Amino acid sequence: MDSDTKDEETNKMAQVIEDEAKRAGPYFLRPLLEKVPVSADGSDSGVEITCVELWEDNLYIGTSEGEILHYVLVPTDESDVTPGPTFILASRSQPPFAAAASGEVLDVGIQQILLLPKANKACILCNGTLTFYSLPELSPAFGATQVRNCNWVGGTDMNLDDSHAAEQSDLIMLLLKSRIRLIRVGQEPRPVKVRKIPLFPISSVENSSPGQVGGRIEPIRNSMDRSSLSRQTSPKRGLAENSHGRSTSLSALVAGLGRRDSGLRNSSPREQSPRPQSQDRIRESQILAPAERLAATSPHSREGSTHGADGVPPQTTSMGKPLPPPPPVVQDSSTSSPPDVLLQATSLKPHVLSPTPEEFLLTTGTTKADPGVGIFVNMEGDVCRGTIQFEKYPEDIIIDPQETDEVSNGSVGGGLSQTYVLAIMGDSETGIERKRIEIQSLDGSAEDLWGQKAWLQVPLGTPKSLSSQGAEERTVVGLRRVQGVYRTASEELSKKLQLVPLLLSSERERHESSEDPNLSRLTEEGEFARRFSMQHSRLVLWGVDQIWALVRNPLAMRLEAMLGLAVSVAAGGEVQINRKTITALLHTIRAQDPRTETEFLSFGYIRQKASLLLFTNLMEACSKGQAIPAEERQITMDGLLEGSLDPRVIMAMTPFLRQDIVKGQQGIWVHGGIRDHLESNSLLQGYAGVKEDGTDDHNGDILQLIRRYLSSWRRKKGFGSIADEEQVFSSVDAGLLHVLLMLDQQEGRGSLARGSVRAELYTMVDSGVDCWERAIALLERDRRLYLLSRLYHSRKQVANVLATWRRLLEGEGDDEEEFVDAEIEVRRYVGKIRDRGLVQEYGMWLARRNPALGIELFADERSRVRFEPTQVISLLKSGATDALRLYLEHLASGYVDELISYYLDRLLPVLATSADARSILDRSYESYRALRPPRPTYREFLSANAVDEEWWNSRLRLLELLGGSHGPGLEYDVSLALSRLEPYEKELVPEMIMLDGKQGRHASALRLLIHGLGDYDSAINYCVLGGSSLFYPTFGVPATEVMPSADEQTTLFGFLLSEFLRIQDAADRAEQTGALLERFGRWYDVSQVLRQIPDSWSLDMISGFLVHALRRLLAERNETTVAKALCGAENLQISAALIDRFEKLGPVVETDDGGD
Repeated sequence: MDSDTKDEETNKMAQVIEDEAKRAGPYFLRPLLEKVPVSADGSDSGVEITCVELWEDNLYIGTSEGEILHYVLVPTDESDVTPGPTFILASRSQPPFAAAASGEVLDVGIQQILLLPKANKACILCNGTLTFYSLPELSPAFGATQVRNCNWVGGTDMNLDDSHAAEQSDLIMLLLKSRIRLIRVGQEPRPVKVRKIPLFPISSVENSSPGQVGGRIEPIRNSMDRSSLSRQTSPKRGLAENSHGRSTSLSALVAGLGRRDSGLRNSSPREQSPRPQSQDRIRESQILAPAERLAATSPHSREGSTHGADGVPPQTTSMGKPLPPPPPVVQDSSTSSPPDVLLQATSLKPHVLSPTPEEFLLTTGTTKADPGVGIFVNMEGDVCRGTIQFEKYPEDIIIDPQETDEVSNGSVGGGLSQTYVLAIMGDSETGIERKRIEIQSLDGSAEDLWGQKAWLQVPLGTPKSLSSQGAEERTVVGLRRVQGVYRTASEELSKKLQLVPLLLSSERERHESSEDPNLSRLTEEGEFARRFSMQHSRLVLWGVDQIWALVRNPLAMRLEAMLGLAVSVAAGGEVQINRKTITALLHTIRAQDPRTETEFLSFGYIRQKASLLLFTNLMEACSKGQAIPAEERQITMDGLLEGSLDPRVIMAMTPFLRQDIVKGQQGIWVHGGIRDHLESNSLLQGYAGVKEDGTDDHNGDILQLIRRYLSSWRRKKGFGSIADEEQVFSSVDAGLLHVLLMLDQQEGRGSLARGSVRAELYTMVDSGVDCWERAIALLERDRRLYLLSRLYHSRKQVANVLATWRRLLEGEGDDEEEFVDAEIEVRRYVGKIRDRGLVQEYGMWLARRNPALGIELFADERSRVRFEPTQVISLLKSGATDALRLYLEHLASGYVDELISYYLDRLLPVLATSADARSILDRSYESYRALRPPRPTYREFLSANAVDEEWWNSRLRLLELLGGSHGPGLEYDVSLALSRLEPYEKELVPEMIMLDGKQGRHASALRLLIHGLGDYDSAINYCVLGGSSLFYPTFGVPATEVMPSADEQTTLFGFLLSEFLRIQDAADRAEQTGALLERFGRWYDVSQVLRQIPDSWSLDMISGFLVHALRRLLAERNETTVAKALCGAENLQISAALIDRFEKLGPVVETDDGGD
């Protein structure tokens, strides 16, 4: 990005921030009419607007030229989104007025417009003359009835708001030169004069009696019955009814309050003692008689004039006596002020307002340029609350009370609505006249949020130079609370609250080139948001030829502007965010409960944007490599969760999570203000320091934040209030899985302790995810096959689980160390499934990979799928020959021939084709025979000199099987094995020995053992065991029932002696024969041995045998002698016992007839 573009974006951002800051005030101006034709001839002759009134669809404008302009609002369609109302001029009229007397100064133009909806009348005060008109067309009413020398008209009841206008009294109050007149304006042919209250000079009133203040009820027409009017409203009752405490539109009548107020301030508390009720009434008259108070201090009054200020003779008491003249005014020289200061003080316009039914707001000050003070007093005239201060003395002032829910525009409620005091004052800077409105809240509880004061500039066009105009020519700006309600729709608010689709950069190009599929929903959302953008106002501001409606700033707009105040642009163009300000704002609105649907939407929108700003700030810090404190991450996450912003927005702002977003056909819908913020700040384009793959070390803090945020969102599954639930949670699952994978990679795949990343990762995958395809893609991309298998297992996809495990065990994955005891787990898992095809497929795969586990699977009787041994053997023969051996060995007794065939199939083809193999066998025999005694057995020799070849191992297993490793009772087809081994009898000598022994050809077997192998020890074992085993297990002792008989052993040892005597080596022959005879001499007969040994052998060679034989013969002879003696003794015992028995039984005589 070049510097010009960067500067342009910086300036744009600064302008946006400045505009948002301006909208932070509680009010904004909405133009009603511009360039009002205040002059009939269209000339710029200094004619200005003097008053404005609005009622229903009618706008009445009074000008300083004495004209009334009646405008009518043009009805508009609800779908019309024009920025302002459209008024058309219906009529222009000039009320009649009486010319002023010579030397009399009157206000020029239309002074007041008073609307009386109940009577359907309007009272217009023009140049001191009051005329009456009918509403709404302003046609003259009551004929040519006029009230001359009228200075003010009003007196409506402020306790009745505009919604109860029909309940307003038909009595109004007129301020004439020397009296106040009450008249009733109704449907009668003419207005009826109800009462008149004389205005006395202050000095006279102060010295008068309480009962002398009053007047008579007089009708305007002499034909009316005065007695009936008197009976209808007596003087005392009329005064009580019509002098209502909140009829404060008489603010122009209290010009003398400043002097009274200063007197109160200068007096001590003791001097301010309670006064009698009569004096309070006199004080009330003082307030209502400013003209007389001024007259009392004028030179004319000091000269003792007998006329009042309006030329009326002095008032008299009820007894006909004239009131005494006022006492002379004596000023204290110590407190006297210069004449110009006094003139300035008396020229201030007094203001009296009523913020509540029990209190009044009075203004006081010294000069227009000095600050003014607002004092609150109750109905007794006592100060009831703290004062408020104005920057300058206000030219006009008004109170805008808190609106009711019926006319709420969304800025009230929830503890954030307020009653405001609005004051117009001048603002002169560098000699240029400006007008602005000072706005203060009367609700101190809201000052912490909104601040105490706000200012609103009045857009009067090009300001006028003060040096080029006099004070009387300065622009007059008016402010009034009208009776009608101005209603308008805030298009800006509607656009901000309306839900709109959020388009990413790639989608935006396609969207611009194709038709919007969400057009119908967009229209519906626009209509829905427009319902909450309606605004209402009763405040009207005018100046020169322009009229504005003073509208309360909607809550959403104002809070958003406060967010704008938390954003600033540094000197280098860097956008800075004040996190404390945003956090405080979130804390404030967190304590507010929305009372209306508009407030609910506004709070939600502000929470979303505030949390978005906080998250943006963290992303910026992360892009710069700055560490993010855990507290800041927590605050940001809490804000994101409270705002319920679519998590896909946060994912879209995170470069490495954009591919995980699932939009569906509807897309992502957010508030329009959120979308504008994202697009205007290019927040969807990524950050310079945040990599797309998220591998940067500084991303750890952001990853932890997003992890917790998405985890919290994931716990919301099943909530019916979440829109686009399927797409949202699919995106959440994909994003969370992505983040966890990244964190697990950064942390080196830590432990499975509770709360660890890996434990959460396993829990998430095991519980199932909504983003199925994306989860598979992420795990495949990171080669996390073990996690992928757990993901398949969560949906019971057994085939995919096993296929993934196979890939993992074959070295394809990157997380093999996570799969602890992998092959055992595969064997256990396959044993639990019922799919016969899968069991066969993965049983065979496991048998090829780990034959022992594969055979264990096929041989497991607890497996849910069982195979017949013949089926297993057939399967193993075709693809897992190594496992076949184990399986056959497992089956053993029933399938020995198959096992022997298996070994021969591995051995014989090699011997038939490989000369090296045959040479290895020949060398092994030669090497063994070359060993000097004592030599190991041939079996031990083979084990110690094993060859790492499959055929060699197969031969060893064959030898073990044939030699009786499975027990001496093992039966197999000897002829079948012999037929295959006979061609290799020279190479496979041990095998032939065992087959000969199996067939009972012991002599041949012993011959091969002694002369073929030279394994003398094995030959001796052969004889001891009866030729049942040659490679018998070394552990354990053979069972006695399988041992050969002594005769069989004697025969075998006879064959062995014969073969020993044929050993070619004489030394070996003599050594082995002597050892044999000495160790196993008991199986040999001495005479036979002596006949077999060569005559050339000396007796010393067999002396050991002879000694043992003679000892054995001697022992046998002795044993025989002892046995004979024992037998003789036993015979004697039996004979003696028989004789005793005979004696006991006695003789028995038998006769021929069988008797005794």
